[in-house]
Amino acid sequence: MQTVLRADIYFWLFTGLALIVGIILRFYMLSEQILLDDEWHGIDYAIGNSFSYLLTHSGRGATCVPLNLYRRFLLQTVGWSELLLRLPAIIAGVLSLVIFPVLVKKIFSLRVTIVFAFLVAISPFLIFYSRVSRPYSIFTLLGFSAILSLYFWVTSGQRRYAVIYVITTVLAVYFHLFAAVVLLVPLCYVFLIKLIHKLTAFCRKQVIVPGFTGLIVVASSIVLLLPVSIIAPRSWLFELVSSDQISLQSLGGFVSLLSGTANKLMVVVFLGLLSFGQVQLLRKKPLLGGIFLFSIVISFMTLAISRPECINAPIVIARYIIPLFPLGFVLVAFGMEEISNYFRYGKVITAAFLVILFLVGPLGRIYARPNNFTNHSAFQESYEPLSWDRSYFSDVKSEEWPGSFTDTENIPSFYQRLSSQPDADVIIECPMLIRDHYNLYYYYQYFHKKWIIVGYYSPREHLEVKFGDMVYGDMYTCEVLYKVSDASKLRFTNMIDMTDIVAIRNSRAKYIILHKNIESEMALNIPSNAAKPDAFLYLRTVHLNKLYRNSFGPPVFEDDNLLVFENSPTTVH
Repeated sequence: MQTVLRADIYFWLFTGLALIVGIILRFYMLSEQILLDDEWHGIDYAIGNSFSYLLTHSGRGATCVPLNLYRRFLLQTVGWSELLLRLPAIIAGVLSLVIFPVLVKKIFSLRVTIVFAFLVAISPFLIFYSRVSRPYSIFTLLGFSAILSLYFWVTSGQRRYAVIYVITTVLAVYFHLFAAVVLLVPLCYVFLIKLIHKLTAFCRKQVIVPGFTGLIVVASSIVLLLPVSIIAPRSWLFELVSSDQISLQSLGGFVSLLSGTANKLMVVVFLGLLSFGQVQLLRKKPLLGGIFLFSIVISFMTLAISRPECINAPIVIARYIIPLFPLGFVLVAFGMEEISNYFRYGKVITAAFLVILFLVGPLGRIYARPNNFTNHSAFQESYEPLSWDRSYFSDVKSEEWPGSFTDTENIPSFYQRLSSQPDADVIIECPMLIRDHYNLYYYYQYFHKKWIIVGYYSPREHLEVKFGDMVYGDMYTCEVLYKVSDASKLRFTNMIDMTDIVAIRNSRAKYIILHKNIESEMALNIPSNAAKPDAFLYLRTVHLNKLYRNSFGPPVFEDDNLLVFENSPTTVH
């Protein structure tokens, strides 16, 4: 009894510590983060479509039905802010820190559970997707819970776990259609084992749920998934079969994202522990080991055969199978326990492994202040240290933007001057292109060391409002937000209406920086088919120029690329 009590104390003490670490890493600088890249797909899609339409469509822009409905609800009620838009992902990320260790503890030892809890807490990839308005954090929570619930069901026969498995699997499919592969494959494996259980000693050791109950689960899943058959044919997922394919380089990058580091030695150690853990799990818990292995192999095979767009990019592979990340952490923790048992100071070795893994990871440089762009592809697509000689050039669809970068020689001189001004803590930058590949502000920020507020303008009186099925990377944020008819619903912290002089004056920004033609700041021009609408260029360079001269006086700096106004108490009113 005393031993059990002590184990419970240790469990809550160390998993509680992991929870605190995980929460800190997920919330650090979160309030300063600007909405970026794919987050704008769902924002745009929710503006122009009704609830009834959103219920049966998910669009071409990598969005999902539940989050689209949530964004529409916010827009119709309390309005949009960065925190509210990201809240579902944040909640799912925190719940994962709480729920996952409890589930793992039902199967594994205390040491495995604690190591697992810390791996989840410090995983840069899981942290990243807990901080963005995308479905992947929710997909992870539902997916891993579904896989373990399936195991609990087939080994105990308790139908409550079958119900949990069905509910979490169905919900996961609504958030990401590839959940149909990741989460139904384990069920197929269980049925396969049931068919051959009389033939092998391997299967006779397992407790398999009665076939009738299994049929009920399958039937329930099919019935509950029927609405997806309406949504799925119109979904982006079914339009993304491409010529891209998984390569050895892709797999290497994926393992780096999974392990949370680009340090080759630690990647090898991590992969070795994972592999050893899988072998030992097959030996000691063959049914669970088979479920894990089958899920991993079939998921990768499905991606390799179907070849979704951009699947050559490690981050895209990881997104499709993100529920398998905590599964991998279980294997690493189990492998670490099996190995450390052979050493006198096994616990010390285990703790050292976790500390070193964290220290050689990317979070230290990603969280270097100031950084409004921790979610930028430059920091998240690879954990290799960045070279600041030039801006990051992504491998994702690189043929579409061969020249979307800049280097130190092309940084506007104003930013070099700005770095030496201690009284200028914040600046306003306008406009911002949606796609990370075209967004150079993170690069400039590294040199000028100032916090950034992104400016947008909503010229509804000048432009016809047009709604589309998705946003494109070469679009400005203005081209999305100007569609919102009620500007009071835009309650962002890190974005500001460039026509609201009162808001600008009340902001902490020292300078207002207008980019005359941001495409020209790149070393090579964006392809001609990505040319911007003349109306937006006119409004930025003419309308705002005139407005600011009347409000703030003449520019304090101007060159071929920038027009800079000072926001100070002494400027004209």
